[in-house]
Amino acid sequence: MFTYELTEDFFGWFQLDSETGVVSVKGNPDYDFADLTDHKATVRVKAISTDNSHTSKDFEIVITEADGS
Repeated sequence: MFTYELTEDFFGWFQLDSETGVVSVKGNPDYDFADLTDHKATVRVKAISTDNSHTSKDFEIVITEADGS
């Protein structure tokens, strides 16, 4: 069994479900944000087991605007 933490959330853009590890967008991202290079954001997720051993992994997320039609 694991629990999860989001240790890098790209300026607060993302949130994580600590039980499932699912990362989702929090709020409305600013697509013109200067640090959003090539529409890519990196988050870091830490998985912690019941014996307190842990590992972390970075994930690159591609951000695109949804078609408003």
